[in-house]
Amino acid sequence: MDQTNLIKDLFMALLLVVLQAFLWNNIHLFGWISPMCYLIYFYVHPSYTNATRLLTTAFGMGLLLDIWLDTLALHALACTVVAYSRPWIMQLTFGLAHEQKTFRIHQATWLQRLVFFSLITLIHHLIFFIAEDLSWSHIGAALWRTLLTGVATVGVSMMLIAAFKPAKS
Repeated sequence: MDQTNLIKDLFMALLLVVLQAFLWNNIHLFGWISPMCYLIYFYVHPSYTNATRLLTTAFGMGLLLDIWLDTLALHALACTVVAYSRPWIMQLTFGLAHEQKTFRIHQATWLQRLVFFSLITLIHHLIFFIAEDLSWSHIGAALWRTLLTGVATVGVSMMLIAAFKPAKS
């Protein structure tokens, strides 16, 4: 494992967690919708790295957010599920191209990238909000919050990704 890439990866994960805890979590669209833009990490993480590294980093990100936001391991659960299901989401979205070491997500079509990030967001938010309510009587509210927060997360995150995308080579 390349030590420089590991440090860069951990720095990005920590930066996104800090931004989520102290910036994006304090943005309340319509009074209660806070985008969860730290999911950008699952979008930019290289597809060919060790799965254990992704799972460990995802759990650590979620745990740090749970500690700072007092959310009772909801972020850790949702992030770990997303990290575990990411290879299947990539297979569904990009086909076999994602298994090559030369594959870069910014080379995919805009629609593929949007679908990929939307699926990550949907899975994360479903796990997060259903586990938060933990009641069949509140399933409608959890689905509604998943939809609205998911739209906000995808919208804000895709704008951030577009603003910081790598230069065309």
